[in-house]
Amino acid sequence: MRFYAAKSLPPEVQSVALHLPKKATGVLVGLLLALHAFLALSAISRRGFCIDEADHLTMGYSEWVTHDYRVDAANGDLIKRWASLPLLVTRPNFPGGPGDAFWRDGNYFKLGDEFFFRSGNNPDRMLLAGRAMAVLLSAALGLLVFVASRQLFGTPGGLFSLALYALCPVMLAHAAMVTSDVSLALALSAATFLVWRLLHRITWGALAMSGAATGLLFLAKLTGVLIIPITAALLVLRFIRNDPWRMELGGGTRTCPRRTRQLLLVVALFAFHVAAAASIIWANYEFRYAGSSAPDDTRLAWTEQLADPHPVSPAVRSSLDFLLGHRLLPEGFVRGVDATLLRNQKRLAFMHGHWSYAGWRTFFLYAFAIKTPLFLFAILGLGAWSWWLCPGRRDLLYNSSPWWVLVVAVMLAASLQHIDIGHRHILAVYPALYILSGAAVLPIAARPWWRYLLGAGVLGFSITSFYARPDYLAYVNVLGGGMGNGYRDLTDGSEDWGLGLPQLRQWLDEHNPGNVVPFFLGYRGMDSPEYRGIQSRDLYTAVGRDSKLIPLVPGYYGISASLLEGISVAPGPWNSAYEANYRKVCAMMEHASTLSGARRNQAYSQWFAPYVALRAARICAWLRRPQTRPPEAFVGHSILVWRLKENDIDDALNGPVPVEDAEWEAFQQSKRD
Repeated sequence: MRFYAAKSLPPEVQSVALHLPKKATGVLVGLLLALHAFLALSAISRRGFCIDEADHLTMGYSEWVTHDYRVDAANGDLIKRWASLPLLVTRPNFPGGPGDAFWRDGNYFKLGDEFFFRSGNNPDRMLLAGRAMAVLLSAALGLLVFVASRQLFGTPGGLFSLALYALCPVMLAHAAMVTSDVSLALALSAATFLVWRLLHRITWGALAMSGAATGLLFLAKLTGVLIIPITAALLVLRFIRNDPWRMELGGGTRTCPRRTRQLLLVVALFAFHVAAAASIIWANYEFRYAGSSAPDDTRLAWTEQLADPHPVSPAVRSSLDFLLGHRLLPEGFVRGVDATLLRNQKRLAFMHGHWSYAGWRTFFLYAFAIKTPLFLFAILGLGAWSWWLCPGRRDLLYNSSPWWVLVVAVMLAASLQHIDIGHRHILAVYPALYILSGAAVLPIAARPWWRYLLGAGVLGFSITSFYARPDYLAYVNVLGGGMGNGYRDLTDGSEDWGLGLPQLRQWLDEHNPGNVVPFFLGYRGMDSPEYRGIQSRDLYTAVGRDSKLIPLVPGYYGISASLLEGISVAPGPWNSAYEANYRKVCAMMEHASTLSGARRNQAYSQWFAPYVALRAARICAWLRRPQTRPPEAFVGHSILVWRLKENDIDDALNGPVPVEDAEWEAFQQSKRD
């Protein structure tokens, strides 16, 4: 597959490329992709469910077997369909259907828990099958990295880029997860690659592949709309260059040199891609407008939305209403887009000891700085230097346009929005950066010693990768204090994401055999402690079956990193308002324990939720204090475990805890903005 001319290959690497036979190159590519898949799948197989995986697999399988699109549609449709394909072969017990309350109500998290843990299925086997499908998408993305880099920098550049991609801890963290991030990175990279190709040489094959990639991109994630500004920027660069536009559609070759005709051609290509994308979206929804499998059944609800019916901009609201009113796209897709936009208007975020609902412009730059291997920055620096020394650097800069435009577009879009819940939202920049890293091979032919410098870079990069293994998701470089301190900078999908229960079970078997010491667990995630065989007392439970208060006693206390940092029911920093309310609910719960019968139960039901939320938040605030001793273990870089004595518990519940009223006021202001 060629872009437009083989002459774009830099002469500096042509002589090196000639010494690499195609067969040997194919073997190396296959080995690197196999290594990448093995590293990703073997590492994630030791971990439990991340927060999104049960939902994606459940709803993907539900769409296959119930043909219903009311629930969580238009939010990762591609990975849901793709990863759940093996379940069509194994046919697990599926509770969903008109007879299931969670399915009827559109409660996909509860339905996922029921499907995996309460229907007689094997959760680990189902999850592994989905993850095996997910890693194939990451391998396909790795192949695209090789092809794109080879076209720019020859075979040595392609192999170099692929080696970095295969070992990247950031990519390995997400490669085998059933989430939408790798599928988005693949679809966005492929669409960008193919659109750029189409802007120089139009063939039937290029049209078909570009249209398909664009359609799949809009099924991958709503962030796929970034292909529009990316294409616009590439068009500007294309017109500035003003090369003739080649068309090979009827057996011959024609050129389109005039700007006027080129603009007409752009309009035609835009219309074609809109039609192609719409066709693929309709195909995913079985060419059916109605999202519900039984539109006349009034019991079937759509995914629950926020109380405010119009938090999105009027222009977006009008566009969605227009699409629904004219039935231009399936109801399931449009209403799914609506629900996703509503959910993402305000999301709780944490960064380096601060909390916000509005996010920060610097969040993704900060996340990128501390979660990217430092050796990549060094290699990119070598690549930039190599490019500057290259005689054909202007042509090379132009030919590499799709990748640096993609990086700029993703980073800019991420910085302008306010959904700062995970470094994964900029995952798509990494394949592009690895493609651009291929420039580092340019001086090899003229400077043989350069290969030793690159070898040292790859060696350092490899050491970084194996340092992060198997907890790739928690990787943080030395700028962020290393992996042991990453939770102090970022949480949620950047750190633990609920993955650590299997490793916690192993730790408890080794350090607390027979559950001799009481174990209290504060877990944030969608996995099941009960299924994992973890005998624990829920930190968010305060009343026993005998309607008596359950005291916190000396023992082990395990707390998810995200909960520890205030991503919880009582979010944000500990403050004077929380302290006053905590004292109040403690008194009310103590008073309720003196009552009897129905009065006691009524009092418990009134005060239970705020009591356990504030109690857990106060314990976390106490544990965050600098003077609190370090945890006994940071299990899987996901769950921190302390062994607390009686005086520790008394101090955590009743002693002094720092209040951060100024931080609380800033946090509340972010919620009001």
